[in-house]
Amino acid sequence: MSQKAAVSEMDKMTDHETPLSATEITFSKLFQIILSGWRVIAGSAALCFLISLVLLSGAGTTYTAKMTVAPMPSEASSGVSNSTISSALSLLGQGQAASGNQTFGHYLLLYSSLSMAERMQQKYHLLQQINVNSWDAAHQTWIQPPSWRPFFLGWLFSLSHVPMWTPPDTTTLATYLQNKVIVQSSLRSDVVTISYTDRDPAFAKQLLMELHNEANDLLRQQAQERASQKVTYLASQLSKIDVADYRETLLLLLSEQQKTLLLTQPGLPYAAEIIDPPSTPPTPSSPRPVLTVAVAILVGLVLGVLIVLFLGTVPGLSSLTNLWKGKRKKRRAA
Repeated sequence: MSQKAAVSEMDKMTDHETPLSATEITFSKLFQIILSGWRVIAGSAALCFLISLVLLSGAGTTYTAKMTVAPMPSEASSGVSNSTISSALSLLGQGQAASGNQTFGHYLLLYSSLSMAERMQQKYHLLQQINVNSWDAAHQTWIQPPSWRPFFLGWLFSLSHVPMWTPPDTTTLATYLQNKVIVQSSLRSDVVTISYTDRDPAFAKQLLMELHNEANDLLRQQAQERASQKVTYLASQLSKIDVADYRETLLLLLSEQQKTLLLTQPGLPYAAEIIDPPSTPPTPSSPRPVLTVAVAILVGLVLGVLIVLFLGTVPGLSSLTNLWKGKRKKRRAA
């Protein structure tokens, strides 16, 4: 075939299959475009399906441990209200008495606090347990885990004088607890559900129990220290005051602080009590194979449709696509 014949053949082809303008596009034409590109759509769905299988094969199973806690019921004051105690302590320069709800709120905040991270690291070496790949137990030192980042981005960090990796510390641990420990309040009651997800279900339950015990112990110790200071102060004031009304008030305050010391003895729940102990279901929380594969196929179908519509409606690309289809038809006919 001569060059002129080929050019005329291409002109005929482009005349019959001209690019669609915005005014010419209708639902039926879009449907025809999608049907004509079914191979691309099927290929996109198959590719996403294979990618989901690869991700599922490399994903480890994780388990979510849950624990339900509630604030400790506030003990009734012996003959004096909590507001009276707070007012008297304020006048004496000794601060205010914390209510049960405030203590429980502090208990929940401790789960992601720096002080909690320091206690967990000091008592349980939690950083070494959650960063196994970075801890060299033989030499008792931190090592940088293997990664592709130094190969691709090492020059950039060196140029900006920013360290690419630093050993984890208690600040890192506090951030980890803040992201991993989920506190969910109930809308109907004061019960709170605390959850933590890990590959080891036994470790997940153990961590929740340790966090609960440490939060209770920390608040108990703080309450004991405050009560001891107030008992010492009130006892010294009693020796200086002779007015009967003042002495009666001071005796009531002293009785309340001594009661606090009795209620904050070790071994007893202080800020929160466990309603349901930490537990994990027998089935892992992730991955979810059926949901992952279904979402992957759906994403592949949508992506394939978008590609087909893009190739079939953009003027320049649609012309090239029509030309390529015409050549394929001629080869099959030959």
